Amino acid sequence: MKIFLVMIALAALGYYIFALQMPKQTEEEQKKSKQRRTMADDVNDVAGYATGYTQVYAGQNAKATIKKTSIQRGVTNFEAMEQRTPTSLSELVQKSYLSKADTKDEWNRPLKSEVKDRKLIIRSMGRDRKYNTSDDWVLEFPIKSVRR
Repeated sequence: MKIFLVMIALAALGYYIFALQMPKQTEEEQKKSKQRRTMADDVNDVAGYATGYTQVYAGQNAKATIKKTSIQRGVTNFEAMEQRTPTSLSELVQKSYLSKADTKDEWNRPLKSEVKDRKLIIRSMGRDRKYNTSDDWVLEFPIKSVRR
């Protein structure tokens, strides 16, 4: 029990030290910030530090970076070998430029691919399990025409 209380105290101290290092905001920014953040948000942040939640989220960010790099490499290799841009993730998997595991995001949810405005767009669902929200990541590749 004592260790847990010490962990919470250290997490709270770390959070407030971090908050002190943040750049000062103008009055208008402070008002907007207060409207968005509540005491519950601060408690959740401290609890996250104490339970290691932020470390888990940092791990998810690292997974996302690896996933995006893998997809970019697959598209680049596809374009070099096939002389055109792929039209979907499934085409990259079919021709072995990506593994099936690379078609899921860091939360193990399916990635969505579509061709729109002469671009291959690959989008994650993100943490909230919904497409087209602020927590999604998006990769765009311009469609290159076939060379002969």
